[in-house]
Order: sequence, then C-alpha cells, then structure tokens
Amino acid sequence: MKNTFCLSTLIVAVFLGLFFFPTTTVWAKQEMHSFTLYPGIRKGYTLLYPLKATRPGRIRINVKLKRPPRQLQIWAFLIDKKRNKVVATYISKKERDTLRLLYNVDSMDLRNGGLYELGITNYGKRAMPGEVILSYPVKGEPDAVAHPNPPDLAIDSITLDRTCHVEVRVSNHGPGPLLGIFWKKNGPTLMLSRNGRSWGGAGLKIIDPDYALRHAGGKAIYHSRLKVGGQETIRAEITPANRLKEVDMNNNVLTATLSCRN
Repeated sequence: MKNTFCLSTLIVAVFLGLFFFPTTTVWAKQEMHSFTLYPGIRKGYTLLYPLKATRPGRIRINVKLKRPPRQLQIWAFLIDKKRNKVVATYISKKERDTLRLLYNVDSMDLRNGGLYELGITNYGKRAMPGEVILSYPVKGEPDAVAHPNPPDLAIDSITLDRTCHVEVRVSNHGPGPLLGIFWKKNGPTLMLSRNGRSWGGAGLKIIDPDYALRHAGGKAIYHSRLKVGGQETIRAEITPANRLKEVDMNNNVLTATLSCRN
C-alpha cells in the first residue's frame, strides 16, 4: 500500500510539473527606450509604453533617470488595459535615480488579453531625461534578460594629436546597445601602457561624456594626457565590466608604434 501511494504521488508530481511548469526555454522580449519627461507641475507630463504578454512569466521594468529626482517627482505605473487597473506602481524617492516595477503574469491575465501599458509621469518643475528597459514574457523570442543582445566595444585606432598626446578611437560595433548604467558605475575602462609599462586610463565618463557608444555604430575618441617623446610602443586595452558581455573580445586590444616629430 505504501509503495502504491508513493508511485501514484510521483505520477501526479510529474504530471503537474509537465503541465504547469514545462521544462522549455524561458522566453521574453526586451525593449530599451530613451526619453525626456518634460515639466508637468499641475497635471503631470506622462509617457506611455504599450506591451503585450503572450505567456505566463514576469514583467520587469527598470527606469533609469539621468539625475536624481526630487521626492515624489517621478511616478512609474503599470496598467492592466483589460481591467483598466493599476497593478504595479513606484514613486521616486529622494536621491534615487532608478525605479523598478515587477508584475507576475498568470493564465488569467492572458485570458484577459495580456495587454499592459507602462506610464511614467513627471510632476516636477524641470525636465527629466532617462531610459527605460522593458522585459515581458513573449512566446518565440529569446530571454533578453538572461541573454541580452550584446554590444561590441572595439579599439579602432591609436594616433597622436598635434601636441603628441595619445588619442584612442573607440566604437560600438553592435549589434546591441551599451546600457547607460555603465557610465555611472562598474563600467568598462580603457587602459594604456607605454613600452610595456602601465600608464593609466579612464572610464566611460571621460572617454564618452556624450553617450555616443550607447548605440550600435557610435564612436568616441579618448584624448589622453599621455605624451609621446621619441618612438614608443603604445598599447590600448578595454577592460570590460563584470556584467558586460560582448560579441567579440579580441578587438578590445590594439598596439601601435608611434613617434613624435615635433
């Protein structure tokens, strides 16, 4: 009797696991949008982003502001369009420039159409630029959270300017974007060495203050203070961040022999 009970329990567990928790690849879709929230003192200035979930899973929303907002200045909310109901909300806190929303989509949500809309509202007196990353469960598309479309930072050239200081041209070969958070912390750095000895380097804030590398095809030039005297060998290397995955790591290093003629 005990063995029969255990066997029947195992069969039920396997059935439930296959039916409710299928061992298939997790699918999700990811979108990234840059925005500017203009001032909206009385009624607020709102931007809306529609999205549609087609399978059970989790909606993840990350709103990154370019500067810290004031208390209660920025509101982010997720609306279930079928029920016309706010299902998740986040109100900005002082000195925190990131707003995050999470919502679990179940089978009942899908029966209602799976239609949602993200709203971001500015109630402040000044404009607020930023970017938002939307990740929501969709059938037939790879999980963009676990495996995002990566960028490819590359060193294209090492040259000298008119005063014999080293200049390094860096570009994003794509196909994916370089997220703006890497300009603030834990981003890649460009390191220089002269004749085999480390000289120093800089991060993205110095190399690319205009965020050109954020998009595929973007280019930036690092104007270093390293001055070349006679003929010297200069090596430039991009040291990637721990959380940054690139398409090709081989183009992160370049060596050039330069000489100053001044």
